[in-house]
Amino acid sequence: MVYRHNGKPLLILMLGNDQMNESKLATALGGGEFSPMPAEDLLALTGADGGSIGPAGLKGFKIIADQRLEMPTVSSAARIRTIIIFRTSI
Repeated sequence: MVYRHNGKPLLILMLGNDQMNESKLATALGGGEFSPMPAEDLLALTGADGGSIGPAGLKGFKIIADQRLEMPTVSSAARIRTIIIFRTSI
């Protein structure tokens, strides 16, 4: 999912069958203003549609991820330095 947090792009990595809990997201971000990024803004910023965005090579985004994504099946995502793994599901 792609959001804006305090005006800056934010990529949220979570399991596909999970739902976003915005109160947990607010806690994880430490507050501030956040909202889903409109598809047209994402396309203008990255040249890609929302369903095709991933962390590899993404520049200018803060990236947060659900801790459950540390599993070996997604280890390539877990190796990216800018990802902050939280201990609670978002």
